[in-house]
Amino acid sequence: MKSVDQYFTDGNKKIFHLDYCGALLDYNNAIGIDPSFNPAYINRGYVKSKLNDFNGEIDDYTSALKIDPFNELARSNRGIARLRLNDYSGAKDDLSSLIELNPKNAHAYYYRAIARDKLSDENFQEFIGSVSDIIKAYEFDHSLQITKYSKKFLSDRMLRYIHVIQKYTREIDAWVNIEDSLVSRGELKEHATDYVGAIADFTKVIEINANNEQAYFKRANVYFMFHKDYAKAIEDYDKALEIRPLDEEFLDMRACAKFELGDLQGSLADLNQIIEQYDALDPESKESVEDYYLDAIHDKLYIKSILNDLNGALEEL
Repeated sequence: MKSVDQYFTDGNKKIFHLDYCGALLDYNNAIGIDPSFNPAYINRGYVKSKLNDFNGEIDDYTSALKIDPFNELARSNRGIARLRLNDYSGAKDDLSSLIELNPKNAHAYYYRAIARDKLSDENFQEFIGSVSDIIKAYEFDHSLQITKYSKKFLSDRMLRYIHVIQKYTREIDAWVNIEDSLVSRGELKEHATDYVGAIADFTKVIEINANNEQAYFKRANVYFMFHKDYAKAIEDYDKALEIRPLDEEFLDMRACAKFELGDLQGSLADLNQIIEQYDALDPESKESVEDYYLDAIHDKLYIKSILNDLNGALEEL
């Protein structure tokens, strides 16, 4: 009887000779002997793609990822397979996970750009993300394929960006949906690195409506992330939280700004509020804010470790 390795090797040889049905049988036998043999699932997924069994292909990559969640090839292949089946959200999720594993994976950015572009009709932020991704892909890989695609992609998207900016400007001039239009235009300017223009648009919204918490929050983000003006950022996060006191995202960002400013106790207070709010929620409501809760737990432990180090240093004096 053949071993797992023998079946696997025979399957690989059959792929080389384009005998995909024969390779499928060999990989089936390898998996039958050892259901934890990860390479067989990955190669069988590839074979299934050649046999147009795209759902079966995804199932095999999923099986491979259950055995090894950090397998980059399985993650990449499943993302591309989902893209092929028009599951753009699923593709984006897989490729985002791949980028977390390998932040310099040019092809992950390349294919995520395509997925985001397909999602951009319903969410303009995905359009901005797709442009950012294609720039990253080109940054990490100057191969001919990505270079050609990047130039056409960016040219087409830049025209769209200009048209959208013009649309928002017309609405603002006509005083139509002015607050939403100003916020949207501000976001576009921020993503295009026009931070002064972004702040101007968010400030205009606040002048029109001093209770627009999103304008305060987005202006604070620009101060925080790009101008590194943490004091101004905190002022705006304070304003946003006066209007919406329990918002976990606002609290999370203010905690970050306080940390950068050296106010560790203030940062801890915000993180504790996120944790307390989460603990008070019913189980169904917790899912939507779980990421903020987990981040708050992590950041709280980190800050406490710093405070302990500082106390220890004082005791040594």
